[in-house]
Amino acid sequence: MTRESFLQGAMVLALAGLVSRVLGAIYRIPLSWVIGDEGLGLYGMAYPIYNMLLTVSTMGIPLAVCKMIADRVARGRLVDARRVTRVSLAFLALSGALFSCVLYLSAGFFARFYHEPRAYLSIVAISPAIFFVAIMSALRGYFQGLHRMTPTAISQVAEQIVRVTAMVVMALMLLPRGLEYAAAGATSGAVAGGLAGLIVLLVMFWREGGALGLEEGPARRARGAHRRLGTEQRLGDGSPPGGGTGRILAELIALAVPISVAAVIMPLMNMLDAAIVPIRLQAGGVAAARATALFGQLSQMAFPLVFMPTSVTSAVSLALVPAVSEAAALGRWDVIRERAALGVRMTVILTLPCVVGFYLLSSEIPGLLFKQPMAGVPVAALASGLFFLALQQTASGVLQGLGRTALPVRSLAVGALVKAAISWTLTAIPAFGIRGAALGTVGGFVVASAINLTSMERLVGSVIDLRATVLKPAVAVSAMALAVAGAFSLVTSMTASTDLATVAAIAAGAVTYLVVLLAIGGMTASDLETIPRVGPALSGFLRRFGLTR
Repeated sequence: MTRESFLQGAMVLALAGLVSRVLGAIYRIPLSWVIGDEGLGLYGMAYPIYNMLLTVSTMGIPLAVCKMIADRVARGRLVDARRVTRVSLAFLALSGALFSCVLYLSAGFFARFYHEPRAYLSIVAISPAIFFVAIMSALRGYFQGLHRMTPTAISQVAEQIVRVTAMVVMALMLLPRGLEYAAAGATSGAVAGGLAGLIVLLVMFWREGGALGLEEGPARRARGAHRRLGTEQRLGDGSPPGGGTGRILAELIALAVPISVAAVIMPLMNMLDAAIVPIRLQAGGVAAARATALFGQLSQMAFPLVFMPTSVTSAVSLALVPAVSEAAALGRWDVIRERAALGVRMTVILTLPCVVGFYLLSSEIPGLLFKQPMAGVPVAALASGLFFLALQQTASGVLQGLGRTALPVRSLAVGALVKAAISWTLTAIPAFGIRGAALGTVGGFVVASAINLTSMERLVGSVIDLRATVLKPAVAVSAMALAVAGAFSLVTSMTASTDLATVAAIAAGAVTYLVVLLAIGGMTASDLETIPRVGPALSGFLRRFGLTR
């Protein structure tokens, strides 16, 4: 896997993830009009439980499948790779069905846990989605292990389009029956979206003959690489080829359990927010209905908006897993360091301008999108957390590709404890309020990213070039901040329209950041050329004006 193919795979996933996140942000606009803050709060109470049980049901299997297939194809063990695919599909189908039933039957318990009986219908409505998404995740792991990111990208976009459409339509249809029914209709969109994404992947899987698709290009490349290296089927760790279902399942679970524990911490943190934040706000003197509305602003406006760019950085992290696993299987530590350094550099370049933009326009952006400028309070507090969450994700991708899946678990567990302590303390203080819950999230990600980066540097070596990774993006983002402030002030003085000034400021900031970054060599022509379809043309166009190196 070359540097270019790694970047192209990451960019394909990033673009699909960005489209999905944009759709996910856009749907909240009409949905907030239909069901309001309070309805969004009910909707937001179902999703943390769903995400937690989905994570438990998949047990980190998709990422383990990705790593195991990449490793086996690199070593030429194609029979093992096919068995991994079949075992994972069967396991996740059974697990998904089981946890869909568990969520359905325990909906009443979770509604009581939230002290909000109206959340019951939303939890019931979302429960079948676990089955469809679990099977879909196994197929995504299969394709990603072959370094084929396009099927995952297409399924992500299809899933989100159907989900967004279904949730708005169902909310409108059920609103006459009551707010809790409308919120349940919105959560049922996850079921329709999961089914749509699964159908897309199944069609692609069957078109190439299922797991027999491993006999195509990836297999030929693997056989050619082994002929050049003079290796046999017995490679690297000295273990023989083959292995039955039991052995493959045992290896899957050994890799997947730490990944699953790490992944379940995130929805668990969100679930704790749903339980802690409204109660602690009330302890600080906020009325119950207002506390639910503030939680809706935090969970359904601020979190999705600020963390939208992680669709790009999570794509980098996901592409790192098979890339690092393949290099580790062949003992290429120089390649591992190169890919880790590239992942960190791309993460900083992509997230730093978003952090500054969200902070500078913290009230204006939610005012433009949701007509709720007060959501800017948690947005401003969360902005820096985006940077640390993205770094934590990227370092996790490297560690998981190396098979050190327990390390990200420890970092997130410590971060979750820090988050809970800060949120519990600050949210009940009137001077902080909902800002305290946001600062708790930031504190948790600061700790988790620091632990992950330290572990990665210890295992791989130094991967951060201060000049390329820190200094050049910092110069570009400083110029961007000046452009944002100047454009906003200019347009406001001319039109008195905050929304128009916000759009102009975002556009001016984006253009300035990209131009300055290209001019000082923070992003090169070869980086641009990895963007699917438009990259080579864009690189050639800018090169004619001397804007790329």
